[in-house]
Amino acid sequence: MNELAERILKAYFIDSLNISDYKVLAGLAGEVGLNIDKALQVLESDKYGAEVRNDEESASKLKISGVPYFVFNNKYAISGAQQPELFLEMLEKVRKEELSLPIEKFTVEEQSQDDSSLGICSDGKCKI
Repeated sequence: MNELAERILKAYFIDSLNISDYKVLAGLAGEVGLNIDKALQVLESDKYGAEVRNDEESASKLKISGVPYFVFNNKYAISGAQQPELFLEMLEKVRKEELSLPIEKFTVEEQSQDDSSLGICSDGKCKI
């Protein structure tokens, strides 16, 4: 993903390519090792449209107006480029809060064998 993002930025800012052209984008994807035909197929469809709209709606609700923007536990945010120490401080704060939450008690025997929704798999066939 980082390679493709860098290639798209170079294509736009340095190479002056039209990155709104799906064939150009698919070609850039191919340059970084992705399948050009699959990339073009996704671009020409609305395959991930719902996910994108959901992300846009979430950003709108949070009043996000720029990038980068980082949200922690749907509770705290850091906007803009910041020093690593600020991120460490935020992660430590969230960690302390998470550790102070009560832990729900249950045993594996209380869950059915096919209930992988809690990350429990007793028969070895569950997808977690």
